[in-house]
Amino acid sequence: MSNIGYTRNNTDYIPESGTETGFINKAEAIELIKSYVQDLEFYEIEPAEVVTCHLNTEASNFPKIEGTSEPDLSKLGCVEVSLLHSQSGGETFENLVKPLFKGMVQYPLKGEIVNVAQYENDYFYYNPLNYNNKINLNKLPGRNEEDEVSESGIQFNRPMVAEEGDTVLQSRFGSTIHFGSDKDHKEPFLRISCGQNKNTDTVQAKAGNEHFPHIPNINADGANIWLTTNEHTALATGAPSEMKQRTLGGNFQSSIVSNADTQAINAREGDVSAYAQRNVNLCANTSINLETEFGEIKLGDSKTNNPAVLGDQLKDFLRLTLSNVQEFADEMIAATVKTDQDKAYAQLKEKLKAQVDELDLGAKFHSNKVFIRENHNPPDVTQEIDNQVTRDGSDEDELDIESMWDNVVWNEIEDVVDRNYEVERITATAGVRG
Repeated sequence: MSNIGYTRNNTDYIPESGTETGFINKAEAIELIKSYVQDLEFYEIEPAEVVTCHLNTEASNFPKIEGTSEPDLSKLGCVEVSLLHSQSGGETFENLVKPLFKGMVQYPLKGEIVNVAQYENDYFYYNPLNYNNKINLNKLPGRNEEDEVSESGIQFNRPMVAEEGDTVLQSRFGSTIHFGSDKDHKEPFLRISCGQNKNTDTVQAKAGNEHFPHIPNINADGANIWLTTNEHTALATGAPSEMKQRTLGGNFQSSIVSNADTQAINAREGDVSAYAQRNVNLCANTSINLETEFGEIKLGDSKTNNPAVLGDQLKDFLRLTLSNVQEFADEMIAATVKTDQDKAYAQLKEKLKAQVDELDLGAKFHSNKVFIRENHNPPDVTQEIDNQVTRDGSDEDELDIESMWDNVVWNEIEDVVDRNYEVERITATAGVRG
């Protein structure tokens, strides 16, 4: 391979002899050098232009198992290259080159540069060189071949704005994992983002400067999960809510905030659980649905067996009751003799008994799927509030008066009416007073 490399000499030192004097000839010099560098190891690294990256097993040029037409899956991710120094004529290197590290690799595009190194009998490449200082494409000048990855499709994917000390993992397609810190560069945050926004202002800024970076925006970028420990996340909610918190994180409180056009949580075999020390809030512009095909829905108590009322069935039951009473009233009005009245009483009694029997056997307006806890007086939860040590180490009273009344609805008194009453004179009781 080429002239780019480094050496490691295992010789600890070159011995000197103070008794040897005089000149040496060429042959003696060669032998002397060989004796001093016999333990020398040489490693070479040479840049190479990618000709093909083998990822499509159905492609006609994908490597085959020797003697067959079957694709050799062990060659997935290997590349064909042209060495930039050793093969100045543009010919293709005879060996396939493997990814240096399979666990984290950015597969190169045709025309990008990779460093190639040899280890024993294999050759390896590292991620594409940052030739153009771009995140999307780093092709050599003049390499405009049409690939499946088009330049026009990813031209506005840019490096994420970062600050000193940050760590950023980013793909050419606009997905990012950003490890950073708060404004004081002390507390960490982790932002996972997939899809850089294409708002008008963003696109115009990037179109005006091919190196303009991307500024993260949880409300405009594609799909996001932001984990913070001392930072408020200004989330724009999809539906307005009276229970919306004033802050999401910040003031040394950790938070996890996710935002996307659509979100789903699925447990294939287990449970989905949500717990909160204060409130669990659900808000939607259209509807909130609770469904179970064969199970039960419990409200207020997981062990309750008090069925909820089905509105339509209860309406039918009450309508029948009122209809029976109305018929009885009509018959009583029309009755002219006592026998007619007795008959009306008997008919009403029979109809009401049928309805009572229905209640005893199981009311049709009782749900067999939704159950709700019965009303009860809440227990006295008054407790002494002690001073606690905050997360930043200072002694402060943790009592937040505002948060205690966040959910209270205050009914304003609109009309005040003055009324006067006379107190009845109390007449003394008879008898002897002691």
